[in-house]
Amino acid sequence: MLGKSKNVLRVLSLLIAALLMFSACGQTTTPSASGSEPGSAAGSSEPAGEPDELVIGFWAQSGVPTDYQMVIDKVNEILIRDCNCKIVDSVALNIGNYRDQLTLMLSGNEHLDAFVAHYANFATYVAKGQVIELDDLVAQYGQDIVAAVGQENLDAGKVGGVQYGLTTVRDLATTRGFVFLANVLDQVGVDYSGYDWNKKASYDEIHDMLVKIKDGTDLVPMVPSSAGQKLYDTLADFDPLGDANGVIMNYGQGTEVVNLFAQPEYMEFCKRMRSWYQEGLVLQDAVTNQDGYADALKGGRGASYTTNLKPGFDLKTSAQMAQPCKSIPVVDVYTATTIVQTAQWCIARNSVAPEAAMKFLNKMYYDEEVANLLAWGIEGQHYQVIDEENRIIDYPAGVTAENIGYNLNLGWVFGNQFLDYIWNGDSPDLWVQTDSFNKNAMRSKAFGYSYDATPVKTEVAAVTNVNNEYRTALEFGAVDPETAIPEFLAKLEAAGIQKIVDEKQRQLDEFLASK
Repeated sequence: MLGKSKNVLRVLSLLIAALLMFSACGQTTTPSASGSEPGSAAGSSEPAGEPDELVIGFWAQSGVPTDYQMVIDKVNEILIRDCNCKIVDSVALNIGNYRDQLTLMLSGNEHLDAFVAHYANFATYVAKGQVIELDDLVAQYGQDIVAAVGQENLDAGKVGGVQYGLTTVRDLATTRGFVFLANVLDQVGVDYSGYDWNKKASYDEIHDMLVKIKDGTDLVPMVPSSAGQKLYDTLADFDPLGDANGVIMNYGQGTEVVNLFAQPEYMEFCKRMRSWYQEGLVLQDAVTNQDGYADALKGGRGASYTTNLKPGFDLKTSAQMAQPCKSIPVVDVYTATTIVQTAQWCIARNSVAPEAAMKFLNKMYYDEEVANLLAWGIEGQHYQVIDEENRIIDYPAGVTAENIGYNLNLGWVFGNQFLDYIWNGDSPDLWVQTDSFNKNAMRSKAFGYSYDATPVKTEVAAVTNVNNEYRTALEFGAVDPETAIPEFLAKLEAAGIQKIVDEKQRQLDEFLASK
């Protein structure tokens, strides 16, 4: 780690990052709500007994890096010293397989402590009682989380006024679009220089790019980002209100909850994707595909995929793919509760050490050393600091994107990304840009509302099964929407989707009336 002579600059950098985050959330710059020093709530007393053993879960699109355990060993040295706990196992899989594995673990009695919940599943975990209430644990051991995230954003993890999820400090707004291999676009003559997260493309422009890739290469122009992907979710221009079973259209700028799948916009989207599928622009076995985008693009099989976008995205993804990538948005920049919920840390009902799990989580939100270990690996081995003043890092001598042993690139998942170093080539004011991105985003009128699925958990389970039967096939164009959507809607109605829509509307009306 860096020498003691560099500590002053580190502290100044931390204060700057904290000021940015707190200004975005309307918070003070006090390091903890209790007025104590950072980390004091995490248990600074002398550890007693054997360290508590933690199993954590998160999604890792590129799989587990070679040096992952080496990095975790370094993290454990700090956790054992400061919190008397250690990480003994991890669930780290691509998002589709990760969700499936979590479902099995949470439904059974397997050891799982802290894990990252995706917004599409968060309400279900709460409704099924698979995650625990966090209010008391946050009050006792997690005050640095409150200080870093800000109460307004932390409230996105509440259901029925109870805290179940802890969002991470990162981009808390989004634009959505396509990510291409830049060298492929160059090869087929696509000029992409005018697009960034401020300048979106039309679907017709994206279509033309995909056609050129099909005609000019042997690659599949567009591949799923994960197994079982619901494509419309990653290109959403609506507020999904948790699980998309009842949404507010037009970026959440209204207050009426509707059945997304009965809207003309959904039919139009599926018709477009059906046309693309028939033209050979989309992976033909997208419905049964088990690969993530990283496998397809790094393996020389695919040229693009869809995802959420943000400032600095291209550099991060280029490092992950070990080749230049270019993102092109197709929706405006906006935010909603669900977007804040995209990555939330929860503690499982199966946890054997919930207090230790909260201490570990708290550590990620204020401890710069832990944050950068998880984000970038070990200094001198996986990165080196080349500009201390601007906190810029790069590969050490002899290390490249191809041979690096730790390349998770998941700082946005591990607590507080504003603590992370900035990779060489990205803007030194990346966190300033991200702060502006968050504050200037269009905001859903339902922001702050968290859907409690408990009253309709039976219907949610039935509707989820119907969604899994139809959505991937419809949204990747594998079936004719003129025929399949009426069938889909009939089964949704039978499963109880209108009851879900009505319950969401009731809860939203109560939320709006209370503001």
